Amino acid sequence: MSGNKVIGSVIFSTLIFMLIAQTIHIMGSVIFQKYYVSSDYYYIWSKIMMPHPGPPPKIFYILSFTFNFVTGALLSIGYRIIRSGIPGTGLLNKGLIYGLIIFIIGVIPGYLALILLINLPIALIVGWVVENLIIDLLGGIAIARINK
Repeated sequence: MSGNKVIGSVIFSTLIFMLIAQTIHIMGSVIFQKYYVSSDYYYIWSKIMMPHPGPPPKIFYILSFTFNFVTGALLSIGYRIIRSGIPGTGLLNKGLIYGLIIFIIGVIPGYLALILLINLPIALIVGWVVENLIIDLLGGIAIARINK
């Protein structure tokens, strides 16, 4: 594959990952809204997300899209580097396995530490873990299919 096609595939899969992640996170924020608006947890949220009670400001959404874009780029490049070593046949299986690898290595350890360090309801943390599992599996499939 030529250099331009590789770059195009990485950028396209990055954008698709970003859209998947943003959509799942928005759905999660609706499901777990009670925690975000509760005064019991107001002091936990960053000033970027909650500079005052109410919905997050525009900069939060801009940064959220940016962070999801960067994550998608890293995962897309990572997939291109290790794709031949990912077990499974077919792009669907390789994508699912890649997403599961990312989840096991990147998500689970972070959320186990979060449980120990931050005073958040376990239900919210479990919800975030599920969100990330969905994002990583769907994102892994998209990345594998685009970066064949």
